[in-house]
Amino acid sequence: MRWNPVSGASGYRVTVEDDLGDIWWETETAGTEISYNGKPLERGKNYILIVETDNGAASDEGLPGLGFSLLNADDAHQVNAVANLLKEGELTEEAEALQLAHLYTGYKLRAEAIATLEALAETGAKNIADRELALLKNYIDRQPTEEERREHGIPDDLEVTLNNIFMFGDAKGVNHMELLIGGTMLLSEEPTPEVFSVENLRQKIVGLLEKVNSLTPGLMSFLKDVEELDGANNIGDESAAWKLQGKLIGFPLLLDLAIFRNGKIVVFTGMAYFDNTVNTVEATEIARLLESRIPR
Repeated sequence: MRWNPVSGASGYRVTVEDDLGDIWWETETAGTEISYNGKPLERGKNYILIVETDNGAASDEGLPGLGFSLLNADDAHQVNAVANLLKEGELTEEAEALQLAHLYTGYKLRAEAIATLEALAETGAKNIADRELALLKNYIDRQPTEEERREHGIPDDLEVTLNNIFMFGDAKGVNHMELLIGGTMLLSEEPTPEVFSVENLRQKIVGLLEKVNSLTPGLMSFLKDVEELDGANNIGDESAAWKLQGKLIGFPLLLDLAIFRNGKIVVFTGMAYFDNTVNTVEATEIARLLESRIPR
């Protein structure tokens, strides 16, 4: 268990509780890392880690992401088996670390993934490790604000958790640029057809473009005409895709967007590129690839 140091603190009290408030372990330490050695944790229970400093600060003061649970037996076996195969294979140190980090991330073992990449950064592969760490630490787990609910028309009784946000860029000289962006949302229930209709989504996109135009005058702007893209059929339960036209610092820019839903999981992807180049991958292709990896 690890946490960031707190300025002015010389010691920390560490507590592990279950979701009923029962204490499973309590200890004190002067460092910012400690191994759990309390009574055995149980699968199927949710736990929370609370770190209190000797100057009054506490990690449970409204901060998300401190809860955890044990992997089920099958997942734990799978992670260990694949990790052992990677470690025993003929991979370079860099390739092994990246594959392990991706494995851990897939099972939401973000602390293990971060530790693996931080160790990689110390070996000299700092640029690659820092890039992967930045993507991993962009993982968020929060509810939309009241303003976001009003702006996007999200019903008050629909719980929406914003999860992974990802971004990859590629530039080959001044005249060639590609930027892949995307993210996922988890809904508490499947939306009604009206909420996820193509026309409703198109209106949301147009509203978002208007906001971008007002916030980034002279830097980035988009036309309000939204052209539907082919290739978005039969991705997940519902899907749609559009092509947007705009400018980035005066350069003509295209942005392909694709969105789909698998049950309660919503995924959006976008590929931005200059319109005098051909993008190397379609947003709908990325969406279809992601859809194949998301359980229904």
